[in-house]
Amino acid sequence: AAELRRTALLDGATLHWVPPDADADAALAILPRPGCAAVAIPCDGLYTSKCLCVLSQLPFLLPLRKWLCQLYRHSLSEDAVPLEALVGALLWETPLPPLGHIAVSVSLAGQQILFARPLPSLELPHSPLPLAALLHALPPDDVLALFRAALLEHKIVFVSSQLSQLTAAAEALCCLLWPLRWQGVYIPLLPGSLVEIMQSPVPYLLGITRDVYEVALEADGQTLPHDAIVAELDTGRVRVPSSLPQLPQLPSPQLLLSCLETFRA
Repeated sequence: AAELRRTALLDGATLHWVPPDADADAALAILPRPGCAAVAIPCDGLYTSKCLCVLSQLPFLLPLRKWLCQLYRHSLSEDAVPLEALVGALLWETPLPPLGHIAVSVSLAGQQILFARPLPSLELPHSPLPLAALLHALPPDDVLALFRAALLEHKIVFVSSQLSQLTAAAEALCCLLWPLRWQGVYIPLLPGSLVEIMQSPVPYLLGITRDVYEVALEADGQTLPHDAIVAELDTGRVRVPSSLPQLPQLPSPQLLLSCLETFRA
């Protein structure tokens, strides 16, 4: 029993932990049933995976992503500063940057991370995510088609096997709408459990993964509506339903295409 107190017994898919202060009867009570294979794992404690998610009302997508990456690198180092202290420093000791040209710098794992909120301007605003996620995934003509569809408040669905591409593409399209703002439903990463939202009659801009999209296609058209425009970022195709009226042409389309080519470079 004394030896069992320092081990964890793995019985099939069940992990039995013997507390250090357990008596002999309690230790023997959790032994596997006769005939069951078990593995004794010497250990001083049990560890479980943890997930750290940072939520913000402001579009600090790239700085927060860099901060999480640096926090992970810090966890692998021999630095004695606990992760809780670094998280607390970001939440309670880092001031919110004011609107303008003043940025707040946060140092973590030897790297400076800048948080800034630029003032509104008469030019295309800086996107919190690279526009390349949309402009490199789709041809310029298809990007303009999505731009026209967004102006007319159509239903738009982004599809990709990469989760990061969905949010980046949706943010890029919203950025191109400036000085207008998307007023419909906006869910750049729609969970599979909420796929019924695509049946909503209101305009929306959604992003779904490839596997969720394939399940929706197999649902006899009951999940994916016939009036939704689907942009497949992996294959570079935009599917416009034939039931929709033809999208009107934008003024100076060649000028707009040349501007998109500039952003693609």
